[in-house]
Amino acid sequence: MVVMEQYVRTALEGGALGLSLGLGYVHGKHISREELRMLGEVVADCGGYVAAHVRDEGKGLVDAVDEVLTLAETSQVKAHITHLKAVGESNWPLMKKAMERIDLSRMHGSHITFDVYPYTMTGSVLYTFLPEWVTDGGKKMMIGRLKNDNIVAQVVKEVEDLREVLEYAVVAQTSHGRTIEGRSLGQIARDRGVTLGEVVIDVLISTEGRAIVLCEALLEENVVRAITDPYAIISSNSPGYTITPSMRHNHGNIHPRSFGAFARLLERYVEKKQDLTWETAIYKSSAKAADVCGISDRGRLQEGFAADVLIINPREMKDRTTQKEPIAYASGIEYVFINGVPVISAGNPTGIRPGQSIRKK
Repeated sequence: MVVMEQYVRTALEGGALGLSLGLGYVHGKHISREELRMLGEVVADCGGYVAAHVRDEGKGLVDAVDEVLTLAETSQVKAHITHLKAVGESNWPLMKKAMERIDLSRMHGSHITFDVYPYTMTGSVLYTFLPEWVTDGGKKMMIGRLKNDNIVAQVVKEVEDLREVLEYAVVAQTSHGRTIEGRSLGQIARDRGVTLGEVVIDVLISTEGRAIVLCEALLEENVVRAITDPYAIISSNSPGYTITPSMRHNHGNIHPRSFGAFARLLERYVEKKQDLTWETAIYKSSAKAADVCGISDRGRLQEGFAADVLIINPREMKDRTTQKEPIAYASGIEYVFINGVPVISAGNPTGIRPGQSIRKK
């Protein structure tokens, strides 16, 4: 714990914005609440914030959110929940409960925010759907258990409880070629004449745990509830890409949010459904995000700020991605300036890259 504290303090004093926690992943599942409190106090002392992917986005969602709220309350740190969502139809009612807990914590003085991406489809690492006892100790321990005949039957049984999500989960990316990419786990199971659980185990063993699946697993009403919440910011939860033949070959089954998140927000939730105004949607995607991250000179059109400017034609704004064709630039973006330099001009890239590493000042 002393070593962790030193690393975090050194990073924050060197310009890091905050501390990111992956509590739902094998490397972060077993961090204790005492460790979280200690690290939170260090981050608070250095003026940063903690961004936390919660431990459970399914039936344990409310308890997982409570853990982050407790962290904020006990260490007095600004806390941010990464892409808040309730996965699986049986868990959809938990979203409202989780957001009510966040509101209550804020009423008692905590600094809590969260982000959301504007889709009902998720993109998740496959092993995160396994019961916690299977992933205990990391990937090597997980793979060892999945190869143990005495354990496989229990894993298959527990995976069956997640059929509502995994039956139609599409394999997006794996570490060993594209032979199963683009197909659902249910399809693969039927073709092989095996159970859904056996397919999940086989994919995890053959990829050494490196498999990502896309699941249509969220409720649209919950997405709207989240994006319209006053403390929510909008995210893509994905890397950005430049479209090249190599990129298409290597990333053909990515989540559409990599190219479409913000265009979809504006086209669907602003123009079509009018869940948000243009001003609110832009604010949640820029200034509010900068405020949450503690970035003091970006996110607003304001004197003295970095001249990051986006010029949109609202009539032409369109998300051109689909699940089958997720690689496509949005239309309607006419000019983009980064630090006052045009990187998109009349809809075309200029080839200039004036971006900078952002450090906390």
